[in-house]
Amino acid sequence: MNNTLNELNNIDTGWDYSNLSELSCNHGGPEQLVEDIFTDGYSDGFSDGYPIGYNDGHGDGVSGVLQVIVPIALIAITAITAWGINIWQKRKKTKEEISNLAEEIAKLKATVYVSELNTSVAMIEPPDEDDEDE
Repeated sequence: MNNTLNELNNIDTGWDYSNLSELSCNHGGPEQLVEDIFTDGYSDGFSDGYPIGYNDGHGDGVSGVLQVIVPIALIAITAITAWGINIWQKRKKTKEEISNLAEEIAKLKATVYVSELNTSVAMIEPPDEDDEDE
């Protein structure tokens, strides 16, 4: 509490004029007494009020920051997870497509090989004599 007001309360002036004038004389006059009360009150209010206001504001600030950061982080995590799942599904689909294409290519190669084999066999075999007579 304000030192000057403590001094005023300790002498218990009860607003007695003689005690007030003695107190103001000790402070250098009535104007100086009033100025000391204001100055001490300001410094007391600053030193007492600053930690209280800072701690309240700090707590509010931390909770405010968390209220902003947590939803943003959740949205970011959800987006990254969805992106990863999408890439994984595309990769899986690509592997399936590659295996399907490999099977189709193998079938086409086999078909081409069989047709080439049939044409080469037909070229090697002499025609039947029965076929020429007719």
